[in-house]
Amino acid sequence: MVKLWEGFEATRQASTQGELRKFCRSQFLSYLRMRDWREIHTQLLLICREKKFRINRGESDYEQVHRALLPGYLGQVAERTDKGDYAGARNRRYHIFPASSLFKRKPKWLMAAALVETSRLFARTNCEIEPEWVESAAEHLVKRRYFEPHFDVTRGQVLCFEEVSLFGVVLVKRRQTDYSNIDPSGARDLFIQDALVMRQLVDRFKFLRKNEVLIDEIEALESKSRKRDLLVDHQRLFEFYDSALPQTVVSEIDLTEALKSDRGLGGRLSLTREFLMQRDAAISESLYPNALSVGNNALPLQYAFDPAAADDGVSIDVPISLLNQVSSEKLDWLVPGLLPEKCLALIKSLPKALRKNFVPAPEFAEKALAGLDASKGSLRAALADRLFRMTGVAIAESDFQVAGLDKHLSIQVRVVDASGKVLGSGRNLAALFQQFKARAPDRQPTHALARVGLKTWDFETLPASVTTQEGAIEIRGYPALVDQIDHVDIVVFEDVGSAERAHAQGVARLLALSLPDQRRYLQKQLPGLKGAWLAVCRPRRCPAVAGRSDRRHFSTYLG
Repeated sequence: MVKLWEGFEATRQASTQGELRKFCRSQFLSYLRMRDWREIHTQLLLICREKKFRINRGESDYEQVHRALLPGYLGQVAERTDKGDYAGARNRRYHIFPASSLFKRKPKWLMAAALVETSRLFARTNCEIEPEWVESAAEHLVKRRYFEPHFDVTRGQVLCFEEVSLFGVVLVKRRQTDYSNIDPSGARDLFIQDALVMRQLVDRFKFLRKNEVLIDEIEALESKSRKRDLLVDHQRLFEFYDSALPQTVVSEIDLTEALKSDRGLGGRLSLTREFLMQRDAAISESLYPNALSVGNNALPLQYAFDPAAADDGVSIDVPISLLNQVSSEKLDWLVPGLLPEKCLALIKSLPKALRKNFVPAPEFAEKALAGLDASKGSLRAALADRLFRMTGVAIAESDFQVAGLDKHLSIQVRVVDASGKVLGSGRNLAALFQQFKARAPDRQPTHALARVGLKTWDFETLPASVTTQEGAIEIRGYPALVDQIDHVDIVVFEDVGSAERAHAQGVARLLALSLPDQRRYLQKQLPGLKGAWLAVCRPRRCPAVAGRSDRRHFSTYLG
């Protein structure tokens, strides 16, 4: 159209009226329509001069030309659908006319100068546009819808999504915008709820960090008692912040400025323990300790109250170097505060034939708990012994169906490395030991007491236990003599049971090596030696020579 206008205008200025008519006829143009065009152009030019508009003397680009035309064709803007046609204003659907230069391209957004209905509705004289142009040109006609207000932690303000439509055609489907410009009151409520009550900005404000420490302490007490009735609810927290916060604060920037201008605002926004606690909590550290002693180390305990989570109940972090020193019997006793519930659950887990002897179960659990003897080993063994003494009904430790107990009635062990990274976790200590056996051997070969190749008693009395320091961890070891057939070694074990078993055999071997004459005498003179060997090793082989077929080894060990 622009090129046509420029060609016609150049011919008009250089030709007579008759020549101009012949030009129009040769170019298949209507002279009357071209004269109307010329008159309209003159009128518009006069209006622009009257309004003192600046006339553009340069050549306009594609965008300038079509944005100038757009206000006159707002009702004929359309978007391509998934079916290939176009959805226009007022739910009209049409197609690009096949003769159009855009027929094969099929742009996303289209403006049509004319809509002609033949076999179907066609758009003719089309151009490709951008939806942003339409929104700018129809600012007074578009409809805006705002939805999904939310607090954005990164930007520190409440945002929402905006939808812009014109005559049913959606120009902008999901654009983020500042919600405080739309609904300041609603934006303030959302800011208080998400940023302050839910503590999403805790890293950016000092008063929030102090409040979080207090809230975490009370939540830890709730996790220990397994009741959510100590901390005030979110509504009380919202009301507290709402009353202390100025009405103009709707974002992180506003809060920062308010704290700078009002030095006492941080104090008014700080919570107190008295406000947060709904009632006094009688939860002592003796019932719910914060650490469990393993050797000379205090391993921290964490409490969680979330039945759906894997870490529900009590968890203990055990360094991999201390894994062998953790006793499953000690873990079975849980913590004192949870013992009544576990004893009751164990009684209820008994088979019906045994369980009927302990009715009502709560009363038996309460009486049994008062006389439990930890020296019996595990809690199940102590509880079985106590119930037997109370009723005379014999119960085996295996009668308790521990697999059906709730998760929080057993301690979760989290194996960590030196940096505190969790390597694995579970509630079966034996399975964890097997999993990390290669990384947590049952002896310490590098201790200062360790020696090899001993054949005589040329060392001092071995201590019952020794300790070594690995960073902040103090590892207790148990030195023992280890039988190596032709000599003995001093090895420091982490497990006292393994040390005692190895030491008995190691002492016998060292005595045999230190007293060779007496050993040879016994080998010759002791009657029934072969029979004794058969009696000891059949049908069960002697543990001292397990895996060895040479009879001389047994004779030497026996000597």
